[in-house]
Amino acid sequence: MSDEKITIVGDDMLETRLRKNSEKLNISVSELIDHYIRRALYHEYFYEPKPITWEEWKERSRKNVEKDKKRGIQPCDNTGMDDIFVKMAYPDEK
Repeated sequence: MSDEKITIVGDDMLETRLRKNSEKLNISVSELIDHYIRRALYHEYFYEPKPITWEEWKERSRKNVEKDKKRGIQPCDNTGMDDIFVKMAYPDEK
């Protein structure tokens, strides 16, 4: 591995993290940066997330509320705002 100076990044904490990750993967820092750039470009231009269904959305919401309750966070009463947002996001669903 090379000990070349990273000129792209000026943040010392980020440079340290890049060096640790490159050592862990046994590649150079420039190769690691190249990998991150390729992954970001793929995600931006080619990756299309699967649309979430109404049932999946309700299940995720229920799980999040349960996690919050375990942490001691009680859900607030938002006076029907959920219904408005659901109707906007899922106009075909009831």
